[in-house]
Amino acid sequence: MFASRKYHLTVVVCLLAMFVIAGRSARADVVYQAVTLENNYVPFGEDGTPNRPVPGDQLGDTITLDGTARNLTRITMNIALNNSAGSPAPADDTWTADIYLNDGPPDPSGLLQPGTLIGTSSIEVLMPPFSVTVVFDFTGQGVVVPDSFTVVVHSTHPTDTFFGSEGVAGPFSNAAPPMIGSGPNTMWYTDSSAGWITNDTWAINDGASTNYFTMQIEADN
Repeated sequence: MFASRKYHLTVVVCLLAMFVIAGRSARADVVYQAVTLENNYVPFGEDGTPNRPVPGDQLGDTITLDGTARNLTRITMNIALNNSAGSPAPADDTWTADIYLNDGPPDPSGLLQPGTLIGTSSIEVLMPPFSVTVVFDFTGQGVVVPDSFTVVVHSTHPTDTFFGSEGVAGPFSNAAPPMIGSGPNTMWYTDSSAGWITNDTWAINDGASTNYFTMQIEADN
């Protein structure tokens, strides 16, 4: 789904610049990086795309880190909000990044579902602007991650209001596979009444180039 049709180039340049600044200011190692930003985000709820399953209120990427640093310090992501008219109302929401071990039941794809929650970080996000960079700070929490785990993002914003003034929110998709680290090109989704499901087609059919979030992860030793 387009994050912004009118200010595409400006939004992308500004968000990429914020990623660069975040990376330079950090003392921790960058152990995962997928920052080939595109003008598309994956909404948590219905956005009018035909035959697109509504993913529910949480989206996740299973990833494998590079390097050896595993004491999680922060996760940087790009997020967006839009509606059918292209002019959503101002919003004040809490966004959360959760870290899950890949120790749940096997999915039909062969991947293990997110299971044990080992870390969480939340931040209040005020919009506009409707495309922003957010940093989930895990510093001092003592969250030591394995080489591979799942990052799940969710928001308090309503998920069924795309055709109203509130719109729907979600994380930006990435235009290419990760530059640092790796992961299967598929996305997890769920809601309160269903278990985790992985799908490698609907985000792409909805305008994404891949199923990867635009995301950078930093950790120290």
